[in-house]
Amino acid sequence: MASDRSGERAALDAEVEETQSTIAKLREAVEGTEPGHSSRVALKKAEEKLAELVKHMTRRDRTG
Repeated sequence: MASDRSGERAALDAEVEETQSTIAKLREAVEGTEPGHSSRVALKKAEEKLAELVKHMTRRDRTG
């Protein structure tokens, strides 16, 4: 069971890292773009995804 948890945690960590990388690239891409530009929309979605991942990880860590 602990092995399953550590595997899940590793997968979540990898997804967080990938999302953070995507956010960094999108932040560079949105410079100088208009509100509503597709890059800005994608950035907002990626930031929301990261927030959900962090919430999930926090809940998971609290429950053991």
